[in-house]
Amino acid sequence: MTYNSKKIKPINQENYVVKYKTLKFEIPFEKNKSTYLKEDIKPMYDSLRLTDFNIKNINIRAYSSIEGSLDRNIELQQKRAKSIGAALQTFQKPTINTEVNSSENWVEFLNDISNTKFAYLKNLSKTAIKNKLVSSLAQELEVYLKNHRKAVIILDLEKKDRYKNKSINELIALFNKILAEEDMTIATDIQNSIFEKLKESQSTPEVLKKMSIPQQAKYSFFLNKNSVYQYLLQQNYLLIAYNELKQLEKLVPRDKNVKYNLVALKFIIWKYKAEPVDEQKFKREIYKLKNHGIAQILIDRMMVNYHIVLSEQFMRKRDYVNKDKSVTFIEKNYKKFTLSDYDYLSLAQFLTYYSNDDKAVDLLDEKARSLVINEDLLFYYLNLTLIKPAVTQSDNYRTIMLNAINMNQKRFCNLFNAISKGGVTFQLLEDDYLRKTYCENCNE
Repeated sequence: MTYNSKKIKPINQENYVVKYKTLKFEIPFEKNKSTYLKEDIKPMYDSLRLTDFNIKNINIRAYSSIEGSLDRNIELQQKRAKSIGAALQTFQKPTINTEVNSSENWVEFLNDISNTKFAYLKNLSKTAIKNKLVSSLAQELEVYLKNHRKAVIILDLEKKDRYKNKSINELIALFNKILAEEDMTIATDIQNSIFEKLKESQSTPEVLKKMSIPQQAKYSFFLNKNSVYQYLLQQNYLLIAYNELKQLEKLVPRDKNVKYNLVALKFIIWKYKAEPVDEQKFKREIYKLKNHGIAQILIDRMMVNYHIVLSEQFMRKRDYVNKDKSVTFIEKNYKKFTLSDYDYLSLAQFLTYYSNDDKAVDLLDEKARSLVINEDLLFYYLNLTLIKPAVTQSDNYRTIMLNAINMNQKRFCNLFNAISKGGVTFQLLEDDYLRKTYCENCNE
């Protein structure tokens, strides 16, 4: 549950995001090799088992080790990344949208030498470090440098759609025919194809009413999906979808998917006061999901969302004691499940809203030193910490700043502008430590 949707927006501007699969992995680069052929990539492609999927988007972050010319390193990484994208494209006909970013891998270099005899290098400028690496020191450091030449690749996949060329009306007629024949597998594929066309605005959600799905238990799978998907397509369908699922629950009282979706929709009803919700009964309803086979990790996540909504309500009532109890519950339990970068950003904003800036910093500290981190999340961390000398003077802060510079140098440099010009404050330059990094990277 996003705490402040006005400040946190998905990359696309849709109300929802449906992804069948996202894969993230690394490809090491051989020294001085700049091209990758289909044969090079095929073992990786086969291991991903993409038979039923097409690659929709590729984001390639190509990193070079830090020795050598910056321009040469960036040029080499661009060639490597583009050749990987081209090799992956040979495996499918639909065009793959490819985004490439290249930079020197200062982040892992500084992380790797931290507790070694080479730690003294961290106090030198980037130019001074590069100058030292023209000597035999480069050979000594090769044990680290070889791991820094790589591409981090993120693939967004979509299910192959055998009905892509059919109109939505043709698909509905075909769905009704196939469902009448009780071929559930093909009917599911057709229903998914209809959803994809609605997502692309090829028709309105009202067209779902033309699907002839009998109100019987054996068709609950299709009825469940139709109700929830129509809500995703039009938010004012919330109460209708919820009531449809309540009716469906009478047909299949033990169906875990219907139970889960009812609770998920009730969160929205409760948050926006669409109908009265008894907090304690709702809490018990969440915990009872375990009896229906819902994984504990999903229940833990729901309970964090429960306390996010509850803390907002306590805040409005000025019941600060209970608000603090809910915030404490969130802090203790969010680590039980995996958070995406988007989740981290939402949770950090939630904590800062309640003036728990230090806890938000602790939440993001390890993430900020990670090579692969969402740009908005990293810059949110910088905005929280740049004015706190106790944080910026740490050994790791330079690594974090160089990570931001690699991602978006202009955005980093703008942090040092006055507030009226979109920065944090121009007074940051009065800090010798921060000014040194600014001058090394921005003031050229």
